[in-house]
Amino acid sequence: GAGYYRFALSPKYQQALSGAFAQLDEREQRVYADSVTSAYGAGKLSPAELLAALPQFTTANVRQTVTAGMGAIGWMDEHLLKTEAEREAFRKQAAEIYRPRLEKLGLAPKQGESDDDRLLRGTLVGFFADTLKDPAVRAEMAKQGRAVLGLGGDGALHADAVPRDLRGIALGVAVQ
Repeated sequence: GAGYYRFALSPKYQQALSGAFAQLDEREQRVYADSVTSAYGAGKLSPAELLAALPQFTTANVRQTVTAGMGAIGWMDEHLLKTEAEREAFRKQAAEIYRPRLEKLGLAPKQGESDDDRLLRGTLVGFFADTLKDPAVRAEMAKQGRAVLGLGGDGALHADAVPRDLRGIALGVAVQ
């Protein structure tokens, strides 16, 4: 019958499917990404195994596949790492997984881009700014947030200084 199924594969089959990720169609990639993150959540994959799977997800066309695993990264950052030095190193490693996709999208919307790209940009920028504390993204968002607030300028609000999808992130970083 019809239904939604999650599965965990043995390491041998997990590796084989991972190696064929680029040949899977969008739906198969999404199912695979969901199953990998579910296997991690069920304790069937180690943090290192999950992190190893994430770079291929960022090459997918579907936003939900690209972002699969971001929640686990936030959880690892908060619960598994003990020192600020460990967190900084981990955040840099995680940023390198997602940075190529963020750079491909850019921080500014493009004329005629899809809603999925617009939503993905907002998710990635928020992830970089809030979870990963990425200095470059935070600096740009702070600059844009200050422009909205008119700080360092005429003191008037300029809501159009930042794309609507990034305005909340920019304002949040600007006031921190």
